[in-house]
Amino acid sequence: MTEMLAKELQTGLNFLMWPDLLARGCLHTQTLSEFLLAVVRLKPENKHVTADHAMFRKVREGSFTEDDAVTFFHRYNLDTNSESQPFLDIGAWPIIQQLLQKEIEFVNCSELQQKQKKTTLQVLHFLSGLCDVDRDFITECRRYAPEVNHELLNSAFQEWLLIECDFKNWDRSQDAQLMVAIVLHMAALFNVYVKNRFPDETGQLSYKSIIPRILPEVITSRGLLTFLNANHKFVDMAKTAWEKSSFRYGDKVTWHAFYQDLARAEHLPCEWYLDEKRKMPTELIDPDVSKIKKRIERIKNGFADGKSLKPNLMTASDLQWLIKPLAPQSAGQNDESLLEFFLVGIMELVQSELLNKGIDPHTICKLFARYPLYLETVEHRYEHFCLTGQVPRQFSHSPTLSGTANQGSINE
Repeated sequence: MTEMLAKELQTGLNFLMWPDLLARGCLHTQTLSEFLLAVVRLKPENKHVTADHAMFRKVREGSFTEDDAVTFFHRYNLDTNSESQPFLDIGAWPIIQQLLQKEIEFVNCSELQQKQKKTTLQVLHFLSGLCDVDRDFITECRRYAPEVNHELLNSAFQEWLLIECDFKNWDRSQDAQLMVAIVLHMAALFNVYVKNRFPDETGQLSYKSIIPRILPEVITSRGLLTFLNANHKFVDMAKTAWEKSSFRYGDKVTWHAFYQDLARAEHLPCEWYLDEKRKMPTELIDPDVSKIKKRIERIKNGFADGKSLKPNLMTASDLQWLIKPLAPQSAGQNDESLLEFFLVGIMELVQSELLNKGIDPHTICKLFARYPLYLETVEHRYEHFCLTGQVPRQFSHSPTLSGTANQGSINE
């Protein structure tokens, strides 16, 4: 993986490699200056900021200082304040824990129904507990520095990321297993978070995850083996949902009709779909789909860059565009309920990199097929936390998790 951000941020267990994956898979950035610019532009009022800004030139030149960062982020109203302290700890966990604490404070002061508030706070405190796990793990590892305790690493990764590692004899196959394990664990955490973050007023959890429907697979199409990546599966999922949507225009459910509705979606606002008296503008009754078809093909298949395959990572506007013809009420939203959709980009990124490293597509599919195991494990940990208020922090073989981790092994 390209280490765009400091190596110190990428370590840990529960949040291992998160900064790099989120920066590249969600913000579509390849360098530190691109990443910082993308963060600044997350606020709509900062859309005018460009890469020519003096701070980004300093980042590219390597003369960027902590004082420069504080001054810049204050100027553009980002999440820094006088109480903030530099993160001296290794790992992403202190950043995530600070964000969680702000969310906890927000929920405590909110007017949510009591059951909603309780469920929401439970999952936020659970994730904060996982930050403590990463803190303790990193502290334990550093006790042995400059030596490396391979036994500690092997047992901790088996217990928390459900893979058997041999850090003394690392190879490409283990690298693939680890990267997929990180993504699947991330997906399981997002699933549990989103599901419990948005209960209804009675505390019921009705959210259905998209992750099982975007896992890659290899199929035989016209006599040829075809690898269906995350983007491909997501587009297919959107098309299937569109077929059942009351917002679909016309009676046909062909790909051509889907492309036409996507062409219309480029011009029609969400409000148009929600108007019971809506009428299709004459110029959109039979739109040309040639550009739309090419756009979808690029999203599904990526593009060649020399000898490598580059993924066409979907942006937030791409996602909203695909969703609009089937669920316009959701396409206009931009909140945490759409968090899982951004995992599509992270999965797509990792899958393309594994293919470029020569990992067999069947192996990639077999690795990603272990997702239910990760979800079951994270849900089990969350249920344990809800009962006890604690997340176990030992880093030794757990009979339950070790037994679970061996199920569905890639080596079977």
